[in-house]
Amino acid sequence: MFNYYKSTLSLFLSFIALAIFAQTFTFNDSWSDTGFNLTQESSTGVELIYSIQEFNMDAVSVKGAEMNAIHLPGNLIPNNEGAPDLAGGGQYIAIPQGASAKLNILSVRTETYENVEVAPAARIPLDTDNSPLYYNKDESIYSVNAFYPAEPFILSEQTTIRGVDAVMLGITPFQYNPVTKQLIVYRDIEVEVSFDGGNGQFGDDRYRSRWFDPILKDNLLNFNSLPKLDYSTKGGNKTDGFEYVIIAPDDPTFLAWADTLMTFRNMQGISTGIYTITEVGGNNINTIEDFINDAYNTWTIPPLAFLILADYGASGNGILSPIWDYYCASDHIYGDVNNNGMADVIMARMTAENGTHLENMITKITNYELSPPTYESYYNPITALGWQTERWFQICSEAVGGYFKNVRGKTPIRINEVYGGNPNTDPWSTATNTSTILNLFGPNGLGYIPATPAELGNWAGGNASMINAAINDGAFIIQHRDHGSNTGWGEPSYNTSSLNGLSNEDPIFVFSINCLTGKYNWSNECFTEKFHRMEQGALGLIAASEVSYSFVNDTYVWGLYDYMFPDFLPDHGPTITEERGMLPAFANVAAKYFLQASSWPYNVGNKEVTYNLFHHHGCAFQTLYSEVPMHMMIAHDNVLLTGAGTFTVTADSGAFIALSHDGQILGTAESDGTPQVIPIAVLLPGDVLDVVVTKPNYFRYHAPVDVIPANMPYVVYNQYEINDASGNNDGIVDYGESILLSLTLENVGLIDAFGVSADLGTSSSAVSITDNTAVFGDIPSLATSVVTDEYAFDVANDIGDGELITFEIEAT
Repeated sequence: MFNYYKSTLSLFLSFIALAIFAQTFTFNDSWSDTGFNLTQESSTGVELIYSIQEFNMDAVSVKGAEMNAIHLPGNLIPNNEGAPDLAGGGQYIAIPQGASAKLNILSVRTETYENVEVAPAARIPLDTDNSPLYYNKDESIYSVNAFYPAEPFILSEQTTIRGVDAVMLGITPFQYNPVTKQLIVYRDIEVEVSFDGGNGQFGDDRYRSRWFDPILKDNLLNFNSLPKLDYSTKGGNKTDGFEYVIIAPDDPTFLAWADTLMTFRNMQGISTGIYTITEVGGNNINTIEDFINDAYNTWTIPPLAFLILADYGASGNGILSPIWDYYCASDHIYGDVNNNGMADVIMARMTAENGTHLENMITKITNYELSPPTYESYYNPITALGWQTERWFQICSEAVGGYFKNVRGKTPIRINEVYGGNPNTDPWSTATNTSTILNLFGPNGLGYIPATPAELGNWAGGNASMINAAINDGAFIIQHRDHGSNTGWGEPSYNTSSLNGLSNEDPIFVFSINCLTGKYNWSNECFTEKFHRMEQGALGLIAASEVSYSFVNDTYVWGLYDYMFPDFLPDHGPTITEERGMLPAFANVAAKYFLQASSWPYNVGNKEVTYNLFHHHGCAFQTLYSEVPMHMMIAHDNVLLTGAGTFTVTADSGAFIALSHDGQILGTAESDGTPQVIPIAVLLPGDVLDVVVTKPNYFRYHAPVDVIPANMPYVVYNQYEINDASGNNDGIVDYGESILLSLTLENVGLIDAFGVSADLGTSSSAVSITDNTAVFGDIPSLATSVVTDEYAFDVANDIGDGELITFEIEAT
């Protein structure tokens, strides 16, 4: 049910007769920028202005009749099939707990156009449907002397987005009467959404998370009305809950690898726990869903993400998925806790069948995040597509590639083939609404693609050998858009057999946007499963579990990239954001919210299919690097005195700091660049405090800190200085040089150290130590002692450029 409230309006009408040819209408005195513009927000309501600065009427032939297609910048998906194809869009608004929302139209400014033949919206086709777009007027609309839509401004029923009550405001800034041929254009609309009742609190703080907040920020017009929270945590257990839950079969091998991933994420500061399928209650769809819902609703720490660590299956080491609408396997249903069709938790799956699959999948993730590639060419993406003039396949992937080239300064590797049409002479696409897409991504918009495809060239000849070569050379992602099947991509042809040619040392993340390549409930091994299970191959993938739909798929893709790179669509959401990082599983959910709001409230059914089709194959919290990683500046004590209740870490602003012991989180903090004093539980002598600091596109930092007694001396390394005066005297260790080494040791204990000496050692074959011992004498508590040029070593002539040499110091 929608509610619709309207105050008295003054409409200033201009009656303009139009011929049918392409026209652009521009309004230079709009009340605000294009789209939704927030002007006021409080606990009692919001006010905003929706403005049009430009729209287009393009000529289109429908069953031999010349008609007008109405296109509005930023509106990507057509209207409902057969209805007048009028653009519209939606915007979520948060409302206080217990409140109801009412819509009031404060004022509007309109233009009315006469003699307009608005074309009907085409049916959105399946990707497998290669026939021309199907247009058929809905006579229940076209035969009636009334304006469509009857209510151009509406509010949705109240819903929730992970604990935040919200409504969707839908604005269709057009009304069309198909009998009188009049088109009303609402060029400016001043809107109030008032909140009645409630407690003034926006959202349930229990569900808020530093990881999910970027999705809320992108989608809620009044996100700033939500309270700012401190997300420092102390981790969880099976009594009070976890942020991240791994559901695994009752198999020792699966549980051992689940433990590896759990420890890795706990050390990062993401509270993670493991539940066997027996602990969940059994391998039954309803039981699994009840477990997830109960955890979300009752745990003190409600889960943010679930990983199903198993292939689809009813027996053995399989774990079942729901089947959406008798159509497709859909873990998305598990993530939709409040049954509004949208995810409240992030779902991920690794379709492992055995220990080898588990080792490959999990080791690729941990190795990648611990030691990401450091050569610049790896961070050039691959785009691959099949050209089809009637579709947006080519625009979808080339817009992504153009962004990386023109905004990020990368050199995309383009591997393409023609499915249908001639890109050397055809326009970008003959599909409905293409002019809107070109105005967005083309020279008149963001400049990601040229005016014509012929200007780009290189549309044909792509093949499996070229894809394998590009992946083997190293690339951080590949974006594919075309037709697909259970076993691979249509154009360029690339299938499960082709994967045998991969030998890439550095894994690639795969966005496989097509039909069926992610059908993990198939009785055989699908394309996504083989790509992911390989020792080489994919770090992870996003793919569809059944046949998918054109146009909504493309919109979903653009939402994916806008979440990971918020300047991809600078007019949608914030372009300067917190340190959200490239988290594909979160982007998968964010893209579905992006798709939902696009052209809302139209084409709900095609969108809902898409929500359920696309799955993330990998770890829910796996992150991608998009640039050569850098080192953070981090400072903290090298030891921790037993009995201490805090530990202080200084790190780059935006870094996430986690302290743990034996894989259990003790405390976390988000750095603002100043020292962070983090409360921790008291540790005992001999314990180790693990300090892990992460930040997008920076190396993961890990330092073990020994816990020492407070009543004894404790000598540690402080700093070094080299003397290469016998070589080129540039202060740098070079091949063939003889080096004198000065060392400073520090006594961090509370008791003085007497008669200290220290031996130097190394396991490196690149150096030979010629003097390995020195006497430091007495070192008072909390003081340092230095020896100058007391150690010596020779450097091999064949030492590698930039090679790291690790020395060990043993002090007695």
